[in-house]
Amino acid sequence: MNLPQIVALQLVLYAVLWMLCAFVMVVERRAVRHYMAYSLISGVSVLLISWRPDGPQWVTHTLASVLDVVGLVAARRGAELFLHTKPRDGEHAAIAVVGSAALFLIGTDDSSNRVALAAALAAAVMVGAAVHGWTPMRREFG
Repeated sequence: MNLPQIVALQLVLYAVLWMLCAFVMVVERRAVRHYMAYSLISGVSVLLISWRPDGPQWVTHTLASVLDVVGLVAARRGAELFLHTKPRDGEHAAIAVVGSAALFLIGTDDSSNRVALAAALAAAVMVGAAVHGWTPMRREFG
């Protein structure tokens, strides 16, 4: 087993633990399910990345990048649910759907643009989470 495969296994195990938490944490179940989805999606993405350079590029590069972005969107939405703020579903859909379509349109040959777009989409998700989550985080944790 190589390092990316170990990381993928770890993320899948996190997803199992989040699933168990969903049974216990009834009040936060929706948020926990999003964290579970993030862990599972990210685990699959890392597993696809570990298949490089042997697997098909559209799977190991393009699909893995799409899954990374979708996983981050799930994590951000989970945080919004946990903080009891209104999820920004339009923004999430735009990033996930339009970003994924753009990644597939770029294809496998244009590595630098695919990496730049995936990084920009991930940054948009994380910056959005920080900006929109700052006040609720302060309210929740002081």
